[in-house]
Amino acid sequence: VYCCVYHVIAYRSLHPPRRRPDVARRCMLTALGLYAAAVAAERADGALFRATESMLSGHTLKHLLAGAATAAMAAAVFARGH
Repeated sequence: VYCCVYHVIAYRSLHPPRRRPDVARRCMLTALGLYAAAVAAERADGALFRATESMLSGHTLKHLLAGAATAAMAAAVFARGH
């Protein structure tokens, strides 16, 4: 893990980030949509569990969607050049 961190630091120092506010805005809207879907999945926990024949619960889907929202927010930060 530390090796990857050093690679990122080296890459960022050699290639300064470009500001891309349009991409950052799109990433933040994507994160907001994913978060809203995570909340909806949590509220529909039982229905999702029954609909998927006990394969996937709304709580599990909430965590997957929240993780994707976090990745979209990280992409927005990188797109802003910070």
